[in-house]
Amino acid sequence: MRTNLSNKSGLTGTALITVVVIISASLLVLGATLTWMSQNTTYTHRYNQYTRTVAAAEGATEKVIVNINNDYKLLGQGYVLKNLDKYRAMVPTKAENRAWAYYRFTDANNQGGRVNIEYINSSNLTTISSQYKGLLGFPSTFRVTARAQELNSPVTVKGAVEQQVQVSLIPLYQFAMFYNLDYECTALPLMTVNGPVHCNGDVYLTPHTGLTFNNDLTSSKKILRSAKTGNSVPGTGPVTYKGAHDGGVSTLSLPIGTNNSIAAVRQVIEVPPPTEDPLSSLGQQRFYNKADMLILVSNSTIYACSGRFNNFGLPLHVDVTNFVKTNVTFTNGREGKTVRCTEIDIQKLASWNNPVLNPTNLLRPLLLVQRGVADVRVIYVADFRTQLSSTQPGIRLINGQTNLPSGLTIVSPHPVYIKGHYNCPTVGLLGTTNTTTTVPCSIVADAITVLSSAWNDGSSGLALSSRVAVNTTVNAAFVAGIVQTSTTLGYSGGVENFPRFLEDWNGRTSTYNGSMVVMFESKYATNKWAGIGGYYNPPARNWSFDTNFRDPLKLPPATPAAAALVRGKWALTAAN
Repeated sequence: MRTNLSNKSGLTGTALITVVVIISASLLVLGATLTWMSQNTTYTHRYNQYTRTVAAAEGATEKVIVNINNDYKLLGQGYVLKNLDKYRAMVPTKAENRAWAYYRFTDANNQGGRVNIEYINSSNLTTISSQYKGLLGFPSTFRVTARAQELNSPVTVKGAVEQQVQVSLIPLYQFAMFYNLDYECTALPLMTVNGPVHCNGDVYLTPHTGLTFNNDLTSSKKILRSAKTGNSVPGTGPVTYKGAHDGGVSTLSLPIGTNNSIAAVRQVIEVPPPTEDPLSSLGQQRFYNKADMLILVSNSTIYACSGRFNNFGLPLHVDVTNFVKTNVTFTNGREGKTVRCTEIDIQKLASWNNPVLNPTNLLRPLLLVQRGVADVRVIYVADFRTQLSSTQPGIRLINGQTNLPSGLTIVSPHPVYIKGHYNCPTVGLLGTTNTTTTVPCSIVADAITVLSSAWNDGSSGLALSSRVAVNTTVNAAFVAGIVQTSTTLGYSGGVENFPRFLEDWNGRTSTYNGSMVVMFESKYATNKWAGIGGYYNPPARNWSFDTNFRDPLKLPPATPAAAALVRGKWALTAAN
């Protein structure tokens, strides 16, 4: 019996040991599971926290980028570059949203309430956006890096985001045609547009015979095959697109510090008020402030001087009498008025500018020191003489077939007339699209009218049959206003009549190489387009984009530029 009792005790001990082992193993498994669950919870918490901090860091970069973009467009590149430190302190705040109170933002030096901004500039024209195929700009690249940390958390987790954006200045003369207003074409003869076209408004295409775009057409609004309200002469001819034709693209605006309304944009050609800061956004865009020389005509005198670059300090009254006349008048049939004209002889201006022919020219050494180029390149001219109800001011350029050696930009708040060939010194290239021997030229005005070499002031008020044009070539960028289509004034005349005509061009050709830019409404030359057969008959239009303007060294002096933002690299980056 004792033997039996002894065997039972041994079995009991073995069972106890087995239970203990099982319990221990279970506890180990449970401990491991709890540890895994704890670690997994920690990892999940850290991951969620990291995700939140990355989102917060991205929000900080977005705030900076939005402010840089707005200021660049409205106030210009100079303002942005001078205020980079202001943008570095533009982190999200709890005043904007209470959630931001739970985050701390730091720069690379762990300074609170800051982000990092690096600026990379380019002086070369480069491709800036796939939205505008082939469009070049002068990009300013900003690399913005923000670091964020969640406050009041037992776990220290940081997230960082880097974004790069290019805010580019886009020379407007890269477009064959650029419209800040609605773009219309109701051309009667076949018309072909060579070069890209952009419109900040709607595009209305109603040609009579046919219209072909050989390059891209873009619109910030819509491209329509219908007439604008007020156009009573639309056609139903075909439109052929050989490039893209996209609506709804980004607006290209001048960085003038305003809402870019039509009236605001026109201010770039006006004389600034005495109280305006020339370094303001609008002041920097005014051609008056960009000029090398000012010529201002009043009832009693011609006031002329050097530009703002030396605070208008060099009088040039006597000098300009060599190439300026103010006793010229002729009739403008479209306006039905006599033009009291300030006439500039480009050939005589070139002689005055020539250091060999005029070694006593005091403006040249001043320009060389201040501008780096001795030749006069930008002239602002205005005629402020009192006008009658039957007269209006005008500026006329004559003898301009050979221009100044470094190019020339003529700017006026008044209508400008070009008489004869302009900027085509090689006779054999007249009537062609070959601009290899030209210099960079542009004309900026209230309106631009092309008069052929056959124009005679004495016949200007006679019947159209007395004003028969001859073939004429003009090579220059045009910036001017138009009279918009309306129910009261009718059709604007369209892009086909943007350069205005006052002669019978039937059977004659107007050759033009350049870039046509419509920025505002005309203020002086405001009579409506009245159709053909009255004050003019249209020419055959041999118009083309001047590809020289794709070279930054061949852009006309004081070329205006629009601003556009293009997003680049986005990346997570090390927070420490």
